[in-house]
Amino acid sequence: MSDFGDRRSPAAHGEQAGVHGPGEGGTGGSVHQVVFRWDGNQGRQGTGMKAVAHSCSAGRAEELGRELGPLLWVSGTAASRQSVVRTLSRDGDVMLVQRWPTTDRGGRPSTISHVLIGDPGTLKTRQCLGLSYGGWGSRESAEKASGRQRVIECAQLDALARKRLPAMLELLPAVKRALILVAAEWLRDPAQRVSLLAEDKGQPGWPDQDAVPVAYLGLFLLFGPWLGRSGRSPPTTRWTPISCV
Repeated sequence: MSDFGDRRSPAAHGEQAGVHGPGEGGTGGSVHQVVFRWDGNQGRQGTGMKAVAHSCSAGRAEELGRELGPLLWVSGTAASRQSVVRTLSRDGDVMLVQRWPTTDRGGRPSTISHVLIGDPGTLKTRQCLGLSYGGWGSRESAEKASGRQRVIECAQLDALARKRLPAMLELLPAVKRALILVAAEWLRDPAQRVSLLAEDKGQPGWPDQDAVPVAYLGLFLLFGPWLGRSGRSPPTTRWTPISCV
């Protein structure tokens, strides 16, 4: 997928996103994008994070920033690495959040986030898992992004995700132990929440930080139909019965 420099200025590409483009959540063949960076006390959502670049309206971007809240910040040991979180907006849109460590203008540790927003039929679970495995775009592009952005075509995202999924399937045996343990716990008590601790140095059958999306893919393949019938979100979101930290 191309970086931000290739997606700016709808007029320059003959597009009129926001006039004839997708709705505020992204529909049809495209999704919206928003970049959040630290901007002192100017961020209206109260976290100091401001929507500095967006394809949706400024009001919608600010609303999403308020909903995401603390997810736009990464602290502790996790602050030193890239991470991806999938969650849902209050009105049901999927929000896929890629976060990188960075520094603010004063040189203090901070977080920069690139958020993709679309309806569940556009940002499907399997596609989100493929995008989570390696991310999309780059931190450098997100750090430079500002102003109005183009919507992102789903075909670009889908091609990137599909290219990664075969390699993820081949890696499933490497997270076998984690899949067995979670499956056993859910079969014993489907209502319980499960947390996994990802090791910096992978243990046999256990995911390290890079393999977390692989473990989620395995669980989705095992429990995807049940998750849908039970009304739960798929296991790529912070609010499901499984979290991996």
